Amino acid sequence: MTSAEAFPARVLAVTFDCPDPRELARFYQQAVGLPISTQSDDFVLLGDLDGTGLAFYRLDTYQRPTWPSPGVEKQAHLELGVDDLNTAQKRLVVLGATVSDDQPADPNRRVLTDPAGHPFCITQMSSSGKNKGTHRRRCHGSMMVPWSGPSVTMSSSWVAEDRSARAWMLGR
Repeated sequence: MTSAEAFPARVLAVTFDCPDPRELARFYQQAVGLPISTQSDDFVLLGDLDGTGLAFYRLDTYQRPTWPSPGVEKQAHLELGVDDLNTAQKRLVVLGATVSDDQPADPNRRVLTDPAGHPFCITQMSSSGKNKGTHRRRCHGSMMVPWSGPSVTMSSSWVAEDRSARAWMLGR
């Protein structure tokens, strides 16, 4: 079986709705180092046009997640691997993240929220680059998307078979 048969689609981007795409993109650009590949007043895409990216879309009716409290559920969240949990947490807080009051029991994992309120996890990676944490308690209702990089968890995703779909998404 070829990889195209096993995985006929690939993730183009994980897209976050937010009130200010440029502000949220700036946070994630500084957090994970992806370059801005395209932007407008209503949309910003981080990452290479041929790879997996993070996208941010202005939604005038956006409601900040209240997760883990009921009300407005989390719309998506990222899993980010880090070399040093404490150092990464401090840096992310300086960039605008907030440490969540609701934390997993796993000492190798922390939950933070980005400036728009989306929860995300940071996980201590071992020296071999393997995830040292467990991922059981915080991702209920989500699906794990298998890929060769760090895990990305989302409650929904949009994927397409080729670059033409990304061009359509970007209005090209």
